[in-house]
Amino acid sequence: QDANTTLSAFVSCSMPNGQLRLVAAPDAGQIGSVLVDANGNVASRVTRISVFMAAAGNGERAIGACMGDGRIVIAREIFSDSGERQLQILRLRSDGSLDPGFGSGGESLVDMDAYSSTLTDAETPVGINLEADGGVLVSMALSVNGSVTDAGLVRLSANGLVRFARHYSTLPN
Repeated sequence: QDANTTLSAFVSCSMPNGQLRLVAAPDAGQIGSVLVDANGNVASRVTRISVFMAAAGNGERAIGACMGDGRIVIAREIFSDSGERQLQILRLRSDGSLDPGFGSGGESLVDMDAYSSTLTDAETPVGINLEADGGVLVSMALSVNGSVTDAGLVRLSANGLVRFARHYSTLPN
């Protein structure tokens, strides 16, 4: 890796034998993971996965959560093939590879514009929670008409299908 490259870490999860799996973005088009020992020393080669380009480029903001069985869930804002910003949720197996039992080959894409006609810009994940049944909740900051930030919430089933996606311009009393 070039010394000038910004490496953005998303999450680190406990693994057997006191090891940790660190998941990060070595560049804007890849997700990488590596095992480190209890003292933080690298214990494995980096696993790299090619992914959609991050919306914020290298140095993106993404979030992650650790599942009890060693799998890892990551939510990030990406540019789709058409150039639109979308929410990408990835689930990795404990070895750092994409989990084919989630979404389409380990990823689910959610375009909040399909659920609300007033959205234009950012669909930035700000919180992630795991449900007891393996489902995933992602809360987001949404850019509406280019300036106002609203709240968004996406709920995915354990297999990565969208249960619902909502845009909240206000919260109920």
